[in-house]
Amino acid sequence: MTNSKIRLIVIGGNRLNELYPFKSLIELNKKYNFELFILTENVHLKKKVSFNGSNFENFLKKLKFQYFNIKNDKHLFDTIKKIGCDLNTYILLMNCNFVIKDDIISLTKQNIFNLHVGKLPEQRGAGITTWQFMAGMDYSAVTIHRVKASLDTGNIILQKKFSTRNLQKPINFYKKAVVYEKILIERFLSGIIKNKKFKEIKQKEQESIYMPRIDTNTHSYINWLWSKNEILNFIRAFDEPFNGARTFLNKKKCTLTNAKLIKSSIKFHPYQSGIILRQNKDVCFIAVNNGILKANIHFLSGQEPKTIIGKRLFTPMKFLELALTSTASHKPNSIIIKRN
Repeated sequence: MTNSKIRLIVIGGNRLNELYPFKSLIELNKKYNFELFILTENVHLKKKVSFNGSNFENFLKKLKFQYFNIKNDKHLFDTIKKIGCDLNTYILLMNCNFVIKDDIISLTKQNIFNLHVGKLPEQRGAGITTWQFMAGMDYSAVTIHRVKASLDTGNIILQKKFSTRNLQKPINFYKKAVVYEKILIERFLSGIIKNKKFKEIKQKEQESIYMPRIDTNTHSYINWLWSKNEILNFIRAFDEPFNGARTFLNKKKCTLTNAKLIKSSIKFHPYQSGIILRQNKDVCFIAVNNGILKANIHFLSGQEPKTIIGKRLFTPMKFLELALTSTASHKPNSIIIKRN
Protein backbone atom coordinates (compact mmCIF):
# COMPACT_ATOMS: atom_id res chain seq x y z
CA MET A 1 0.00 0.00 0.00
CA THR A 2 1.42 3.44 -0.89
CA ASN A 3 1.12 6.66 1.08
CA SER A 4 -1.05 8.29 -1.59
CA LYS A 5 -3.81 5.76 -0.97
CA ILE A 6 -4.22 6.73 2.68
CA ARG A 7 -6.95 9.25 3.47
CA LEU A 8 -7.07 10.61 7.04
CA ILE A 9 -10.09 12.56 8.27
CA VAL A 10 -9.35 14.37 11.53
CA ILE A 11 -12.21 15.75 13.63
CA GLY A 12 -11.53 18.30 16.39
CA GLY A 13 -9.07 21.07 17.17
CA ASN A 14 -6.24 22.24 19.37
CA ARG A 15 -6.34 22.64 23.14
CA LEU A 16 -6.69 26.05 24.80
CA ASN A 17 -3.55 28.21 24.44
CA GLU A 18 -1.74 25.38 22.64
CA LEU A 19 -0.71 24.65 19.06
CA TYR A 20 -1.09 20.94 19.77
CA PRO A 21 -2.03 18.26 18.84
CA PHE A 22 -2.55 19.58 15.29
CA LYS A 23 0.97 21.01 15.05
CA SER A 24 2.35 17.49 15.49
CA LEU A 25 -0.13 16.07 12.98
CA ILE A 26 0.72 18.66 10.32
CA GLU A 27 4.46 18.09 10.80
CA LEU A 28 3.90 14.35 10.33
CA ASN A 29 1.76 15.01 7.25
CA LYS A 30 4.80 16.55 5.59
CA LYS A 31 6.83 13.45 6.43
CA TYR A 32 4.31 10.79 5.38
CA ASN A 33 2.39 12.73 2.70
CA PHE A 34 -1.07 11.29 3.35
CA GLU A 35 -4.32 12.91 2.23
CA LEU A 36 -5.55 15.02 5.16
CA PHE A 37 -9.05 16.39 5.76
CA ILE A 38 -9.71 18.59 8.82
CA LEU A 39 -13.26 18.75 10.17
CA THR A 40 -13.77 21.27 12.95
CA GLU A 41 -16.44 23.66 14.33
CA ASN A 42 -16.88 27.19 15.64
CA VAL A 43 -15.99 26.41 19.28
CA HIS A 44 -12.55 25.18 18.20
CA LEU A 45 -12.07 27.73 15.42
CA LYS A 46 -12.51 30.63 17.87
CA LYS A 47 -10.50 29.01 20.67
CA LYS A 48 -7.22 30.75 21.51
CA VAL A 49 -4.28 28.49 20.73
CA SER A 50 -1.50 30.80 21.88
CA PHE A 51 -1.00 33.32 24.64
CA ASN A 52 -0.83 36.18 22.10
CA GLY A 53 -4.52 35.66 21.31
CA SER A 54 -4.25 33.82 17.99
CA ASN A 55 -7.06 31.31 17.49
CA PHE A 56 -7.32 27.89 15.79
CA GLU A 57 -8.81 29.39 12.64
CA ASN A 58 -5.81 31.71 12.24
CA PHE A 59 -3.50 28.75 12.91
CA LEU A 60 -4.99 26.75 10.04
CA LYS A 61 -5.07 29.71 7.65
CA LYS A 62 -1.46 30.61 8.38
CA LEU A 63 -0.43 27.09 7.44
CA LYS A 64 -2.74 27.27 4.39
CA PHE A 65 -4.73 24.23 5.46
CA GLN A 66 -8.28 23.96 4.23
CA TYR A 67 -10.89 22.79 6.68
CA PHE A 68 -14.60 22.01 6.91
CA ASN A 69 -16.59 24.05 9.45
CA ILE A 70 -19.12 21.49 10.68
CA LYS A 71 -22.48 22.84 11.84
CA ASN A 72 -24.19 19.80 13.41
CA ASP A 73 -24.27 15.99 13.54
CA LYS A 74 -26.03 15.65 10.18
CA HIS A 75 -23.51 17.97 8.53
CA LEU A 76 -20.71 15.85 10.01
CA PHE A 77 -22.18 12.63 8.60
CA ASP A 78 -22.84 14.18 5.19
CA THR A 79 -19.33 15.67 4.98
CA ILE A 80 -17.64 12.36 5.81
CA LYS A 81 -19.85 10.60 3.27
CA LYS A 82 -19.00 13.22 0.62
CA ILE A 83 -15.25 12.85 1.26
CA GLY A 84 -15.75 9.13 0.86
CA CYS A 85 -15.00 6.14 3.03
CA ASP A 86 -13.23 3.05 1.76
CA LEU A 87 -10.84 0.58 3.39
CA ASN A 88 -8.00 3.12 3.02
CA THR A 89 -9.91 5.90 4.82
CA TYR A 90 -9.32 6.43 8.53
CA ILE A 91 -10.82 8.87 11.02
CA LEU A 92 -8.89 10.19 14.02
CA LEU A 93 -10.65 12.25 16.68
CA MET A 94 -8.57 14.96 18.39
CA ASN A 95 -10.46 16.84 21.12
CA CYS A 96 -13.65 16.14 19.25
CA ASN A 97 -16.77 18.02 20.40
CA PHE A 98 -19.18 15.71 18.57
CA VAL A 99 -20.70 12.58 20.06
CA ILE A 100 -19.87 9.95 17.47
CA LYS A 101 -22.82 7.67 16.82
CA ASP A 102 -23.22 4.27 15.19
CA ASP A 103 -24.11 5.77 11.79
CA ILE A 104 -20.64 7.31 11.41
CA ILE A 105 -18.89 4.26 12.90
CA SER A 106 -20.60 2.03 10.34
CA LEU A 107 -19.88 4.48 7.53
CA THR A 108 -16.13 4.34 8.23
CA LYS A 109 -15.88 0.52 8.14
CA GLN A 110 -14.84 0.66 11.84
CA ASN A 111 -11.64 2.58 10.91
CA ILE A 112 -12.32 5.31 13.47
CA PHE A 113 -10.02 6.06 16.40
CA ASN A 114 -9.62 8.62 19.17
CA LEU A 115 -6.48 10.32 20.49
CA HIS A 116 -7.06 10.56 24.24
CA VAL A 117 -4.76 12.31 26.69
CA GLY A 118 -5.32 10.11 29.71
CA LYS A 119 -4.76 6.54 30.82
CA LEU A 120 -7.64 4.27 29.96
CA PRO A 121 -9.80 2.94 31.45
CA GLU A 122 -9.28 4.91 34.70
CA GLN A 123 -9.05 8.38 33.10
CA ARG A 124 -12.10 8.48 30.85
CA GLY A 125 -13.92 11.63 29.83
CA ALA A 126 -12.98 15.20 28.97
CA GLY A 127 -11.00 17.55 31.21
CA ILE A 128 -8.83 14.71 32.50
CA THR A 129 -5.89 17.02 33.21
CA THR A 130 -7.93 19.20 35.56
CA TRP A 131 -9.46 16.20 37.31
CA GLN A 132 -6.12 14.48 37.83
CA PHE A 133 -4.53 17.61 39.34
CA MET A 134 -7.45 17.84 41.77
CA ALA A 135 -7.03 14.20 42.78
CA GLY A 136 -3.25 14.50 43.07
CA MET A 137 -2.65 11.61 40.62
CA ASP A 138 1.01 11.12 39.74
CA TYR A 139 0.67 9.39 36.37
CA SER A 140 -1.15 9.70 33.08
CA ALA A 141 -0.83 8.48 29.51
CA VAL A 142 -1.52 9.21 25.87
CA THR A 143 -3.86 6.65 24.34
CA ILE A 144 -5.23 5.85 20.89
CA HIS A 145 -8.28 3.60 20.96
CA ARG A 146 -11.07 2.46 18.69
CA VAL A 147 -14.23 4.55 18.85
CA LYS A 148 -17.48 3.04 20.06
CA ALA A 149 -20.80 4.79 20.61
CA SER A 150 -20.12 4.78 24.37
CA LEU A 151 -17.41 7.31 25.30
CA ASP A 152 -13.76 6.15 25.63
CA THR A 153 -14.67 2.45 25.85
CA GLY A 154 -13.19 1.02 22.63
CA ASN A 155 -10.21 -1.32 22.45
CA ILE A 156 -6.81 0.32 23.04
CA ILE A 157 -4.38 0.04 20.12
CA LEU A 158 -1.58 2.29 21.42
CA GLN A 159 -0.84 3.67 24.89
CA LYS A 160 2.18 5.33 26.48
CA LYS A 161 2.17 5.93 30.23
CA PHE A 162 4.25 8.70 31.82
CA SER A 163 4.84 10.18 35.27
CA THR A 164 3.23 13.48 36.25
CA ARG A 165 4.94 13.64 39.64
CA ASN A 166 6.14 17.15 40.62
CA LEU A 167 4.28 18.87 37.74
CA GLN A 168 2.94 22.18 39.08
CA LYS A 169 0.41 23.22 36.40
CA PRO A 170 -1.61 21.74 33.53
CA ILE A 171 0.66 23.57 31.06
CA ASN A 172 3.63 21.57 32.42
CA PHE A 173 1.55 18.43 31.95
CA TYR A 174 0.74 19.25 28.32
CA LYS A 175 4.36 20.07 27.48
CA LYS A 176 5.26 16.58 28.63
CA ALA A 177 2.23 14.90 27.05
CA VAL A 178 2.94 16.51 23.64
CA VAL A 179 6.15 14.46 23.30
CA TYR A 180 4.32 11.14 23.76
CA GLU A 181 1.36 12.40 21.75
CA LYS A 182 3.53 12.89 18.67
CA ILE A 183 5.21 9.50 19.13
CA LEU A 184 1.83 7.74 19.22
CA ILE A 185 0.40 9.70 16.28
CA GLU A 186 3.46 8.70 14.23
CA ARG A 187 3.12 5.04 15.26
CA PHE A 188 -0.54 5.19 14.27
CA LEU A 189 0.20 6.77 10.89
CA SER A 190 3.07 4.38 10.17
CA GLY A 191 0.82 1.47 11.09
CA ILE A 192 -2.07 2.39 8.80
CA ILE A 193 0.25 3.28 5.92
CA LYS A 194 1.95 -0.12 6.20
CA ASN A 195 -1.43 -1.82 6.68
CA LYS A 196 -0.21 -3.10 10.03
CA LYS A 197 -2.64 -4.91 12.30
CA PHE A 198 -2.53 -3.28 15.73
CA LYS A 199 -2.53 -5.42 18.86
CA GLU A 200 -5.79 -4.54 20.57
CA ILE A 201 -6.33 -4.49 24.33
CA LYS A 202 -9.84 -4.70 25.69
CA GLN A 203 -10.53 -2.24 28.52
CA LYS A 204 -11.35 -3.62 31.96
CA GLU A 205 -14.71 -2.13 32.87
CA GLN A 206 -14.22 -2.92 36.57
CA GLU A 207 -11.28 -0.47 36.58
CA SER A 208 -13.01 2.31 34.63
CA ILE A 209 -13.44 5.82 36.02
CA TYR A 210 -15.37 8.47 34.08
CA MET A 211 -15.32 12.19 34.84
CA PRO A 212 -17.55 14.72 33.00
CA ARG A 213 -16.45 17.67 30.91
CA ILE A 214 -15.54 20.71 32.98
CA ASP A 215 -15.76 24.46 32.28
CA THR A 216 -13.25 26.78 33.94
CA ASN A 217 -15.69 29.71 34.04
CA THR A 218 -18.30 27.68 35.93
CA HIS A 219 -16.52 24.97 37.89
CA SER A 220 -13.35 26.67 39.15
CA TYR A 221 -14.69 28.28 42.35
CA ILE A 222 -12.74 27.65 45.57
CA ASN A 223 -14.42 26.36 48.72
CA TRP A 224 -12.37 27.84 51.54
CA LEU A 225 -13.55 25.15 53.97
CA TRP A 226 -11.43 22.54 52.20
CA SER A 227 -8.09 21.42 53.63
CA LYS A 228 -4.92 23.26 52.61
CA ASN A 229 -3.86 20.48 50.20
CA GLU A 230 -7.33 20.28 48.66
CA ILE A 231 -7.27 24.04 47.99
CA LEU A 232 -3.71 23.84 46.61
CA ASN A 233 -4.55 21.00 44.20
CA PHE A 234 -7.73 22.77 43.10
CA ILE A 235 -5.93 26.03 42.26
CA ARG A 236 -3.24 24.11 40.38
CA ALA A 237 -5.93 22.27 38.41
CA PHE A 238 -7.16 25.54 36.86
CA ASP A 239 -3.75 27.21 36.37
CA GLU A 240 -2.10 27.78 32.96
CA PRO A 241 -3.13 27.25 30.21
CA PHE A 242 -6.46 28.01 31.94
CA ASN A 243 -7.35 31.29 33.64
CA GLY A 244 -7.03 30.32 37.31
CA ALA A 245 -9.28 29.23 40.15
CA ARG A 246 -11.96 31.75 41.09
CA THR A 247 -13.25 33.37 44.25
CA PHE A 248 -14.33 36.83 45.49
CA LEU A 249 -12.86 39.67 47.53
CA ASN A 250 -15.22 42.49 48.55
CA LYS A 251 -17.70 41.20 45.94
CA LYS A 252 -15.03 41.55 43.25
CA LYS A 253 -14.33 38.39 41.27
CA CYS A 254 -10.69 37.35 41.22
CA THR A 255 -8.50 34.41 40.20
CA LEU A 256 -5.63 32.73 42.00
CA THR A 257 -2.64 31.14 40.23
CA ASN A 258 0.91 29.96 41.03
CA ALA A 259 -0.19 28.54 44.38
CA LYS A 260 2.25 27.10 46.92
CA LEU A 261 2.03 26.10 50.56
CA ILE A 262 4.69 27.71 52.72
CA LYS A 263 6.01 26.56 56.06
CA SER A 264 4.26 27.98 59.10
CA SER A 265 4.29 27.15 62.80
CA ILE A 266 0.77 28.59 63.06
CA LYS A 267 -2.10 26.17 62.48
CA PHE A 268 -4.97 28.35 61.37
CA HIS A 269 -8.52 27.42 62.30
CA PRO A 270 -10.97 26.72 59.41
CA TYR A 271 -12.81 29.95 60.37
CA GLN A 272 -9.65 31.91 59.44
CA SER A 273 -9.37 30.25 56.04
CA GLY A 274 -9.39 32.79 53.20
CA ILE A 275 -8.08 35.77 55.20
CA ILE A 276 -5.20 37.56 53.45
CA LEU A 277 -2.32 37.87 55.91
CA ARG A 278 0.11 39.96 53.87
CA GLN A 279 0.76 41.14 50.32
CA ASN A 280 3.72 41.72 48.02
CA LYS A 281 2.47 43.37 44.80
CA ASP A 282 0.19 40.76 43.16
CA VAL A 283 1.32 38.00 45.50
CA CYS A 284 -0.78 37.38 48.59
CA PHE A 285 -0.35 35.11 51.60
CA ILE A 286 -3.60 33.50 52.67
CA ALA A 287 -4.58 31.66 55.83
CA VAL A 288 -5.91 28.16 55.10
CA ASN A 289 -6.87 25.30 57.35
CA ASN A 290 -3.64 24.41 59.24
CA GLY A 291 -1.34 26.43 56.94
CA ILE A 292 -0.49 29.41 54.74
CA LEU A 293 -1.04 29.56 50.98
CA LYS A 294 0.98 31.83 48.70
CA ALA A 295 -0.62 32.76 45.35
CA ASN A 296 -0.86 35.42 42.67
CA ILE A 297 -4.16 37.30 42.70
CA HIS A 298 -5.77 38.92 39.67
CA PHE A 299 -9.05 40.86 39.69
CA LEU A 300 -11.34 40.15 36.74
CA SER A 301 -13.60 43.16 37.00
CA GLY A 302 -13.64 46.56 38.64
CA GLN A 303 -10.78 48.49 40.21
CA GLU A 304 -8.42 46.53 42.44
CA PRO A 305 -8.87 47.40 46.13
CA LYS A 306 -6.21 49.73 47.58
CA THR A 307 -5.48 47.25 50.32
CA ILE A 308 -6.34 43.60 50.62
CA ILE A 309 -4.51 42.75 53.83
CA GLY A 310 -6.92 41.49 56.47
CA LYS A 311 -9.66 41.02 53.90
CA ARG A 312 -11.31 37.65 53.40
CA LEU A 313 -11.47 35.70 50.16
CA PHE A 314 -14.88 34.07 50.02
CA THR A 315 -16.99 32.23 47.48
CA PRO A 316 -20.79 32.69 47.80
CA MET A 317 -22.72 29.46 48.11
CA LYS A 318 -24.65 30.01 44.86
CA PHE A 319 -21.41 29.73 42.86
CA LEU A 320 -20.31 26.59 44.72
CA GLU A 321 -23.74 25.02 44.24
CA LEU A 322 -23.76 25.79 40.51
CA ALA A 323 -20.31 24.22 40.19
CA LEU A 324 -21.52 21.05 41.91
CA THR A 325 -24.88 20.77 40.16
CA SER A 326 -23.94 21.50 36.54
CA THR A 327 -22.00 19.99 33.67
CA ALA A 328 -20.52 21.51 30.53
CA SER A 329 -21.60 20.37 27.08
CA HIS A 330 -19.68 21.45 23.99
CA LYS A 331 -21.81 22.00 20.90
CA PRO A 332 -20.46 23.03 17.48
CA ASN A 333 -21.29 26.70 18.07
CA SER A 334 -21.26 27.12 21.85
CA ILE A 335 -20.50 25.74 25.29
CA ILE A 336 -23.69 24.96 27.19
CA ILE A 337 -23.87 24.67 30.99
CA LYS A 338 -26.56 22.23 32.04
CA ARG A 339 -28.06 21.80 35.49
CA ASN A 340 -27.96 18.18 36.64
